[in-house]
This record gives sequence, structure tokens and C-alpha cells, in this order.
Amino acid sequence: MIDNYRRARRRPAEGMERELDDPAEAVERVDELLKRVLMEEALLRLSSGHRDVLVALHYRRFTVNEAAVQLNIQRHREIARLLCGVGVADRPK
Repeated sequence: MIDNYRRARRRPAEGMERELDDPAEAVERVDELLKRVLMEEALLRLSSGHRDVLVALHYRRFTVNEAAVQLNIQRHREIARLLCGVGVADRPK
């Protein structure tokens, strides 16, 4: 009994115990987290070369030329990797 009391005092209160101010906002946050998990899983299925190109162009917002310089690869090779990477990411497991 004492141990349970001490354990409860050490742990913060659960986040879901409070009332949600805006249920639509909570749904939107969950959707965003699910999209992020799906994107991470898709990126993990790619080779490192394909993943690097997609991350540079999509997340870092580099142009094709900037990404080619940053990744030290030729521009036409980068475009090929991008197209191939997108095709691989779209395939089901």
C-alpha cells in the first residue's frame, strides 16, 4: 500500500485524464502522427541512396541541383533515384 502511494507520487498524472478542449484537434494530431509513422516505415524500406535523395528534396526542400551537390551525385542520377525511390515506396510489402 505504501509502495503504491509512493509510486503514484513519482509518476506524473496521465495526459488523458484531462478533458480534451477540442476533439477535432485531437483527431488531427492523431492523423498527423499516423502519417509520420507511415512515412518513416516507407523510408526505412528504401536503400540509403534513395532515402537520402527523398529526404533532401522533400524534408530539406533542396532543389534537384542543390541536393545533387549536397549528396555529391550527378543530377540525372538523382532524378533516377527519386523516381525509383518513389516507386519503391508506393509498393506494398
